Amino acid sequence: MSYKQKIPSSRVNISYDMVGVDKKKVKKNLPLKVLMLGDFSNGCSNESQKNYYDRNIISGKSGINAVMSKLNMSKTITVANHVNPSHAATLDIDLKMNKIDCFSPVVLANKIPELRRLLRLKEMISNFESLFDNNRHFQEKIRAILGSSSTKEELKSQLTCLGDYQELFKVKSK
Repeated sequence: MSYKQKIPSSRVNISYDMVGVDKKKVKKNLPLKVLMLGDFSNGCSNESQKNYYDRNIISGKSGINAVMSKLNMSKTITVANHVNPSHAATLDIDLKMNKIDCFSPVVLANKIPELRRLLRLKEMISNFESLFDNNRHFQEKIRAILGSSSTKEELKSQLTCLGDYQELFKVKSK
């Protein structure tokens, strides 16, 4: 028997002898099944709010996403506002965890409005960059606008909505 086929001694093996079709005794091993009980929602699910005897047992046969959607878990947390601290010192974030993918950074960022705006801004900048790189006529127009101080000031006045994000673009001196 190779080392890959050996069963670890820590595993519980249950077997019994049964009589086969030809009246020979055959040793039958029962499959390993694991039952995990617990409140993995940390008290945030609808089911954990019910009385202990009224709770339904949620089976995980159909996968972790089905279990998480049945639990209807959510958590409200307060974090420091590093996006725009002059607007508010903290952010109240309400997270709903319906499936395991909810814990990925992109999904989390899209659930928080302040971070979602930054992601859209990043997307707009990358689109602008690709447009700028691929269009020579557009490059000439931008250079003409930025070359004249009057048109540059006019452009700045039209982009006042980006004032909230100015502190993000400041270079921090060390």
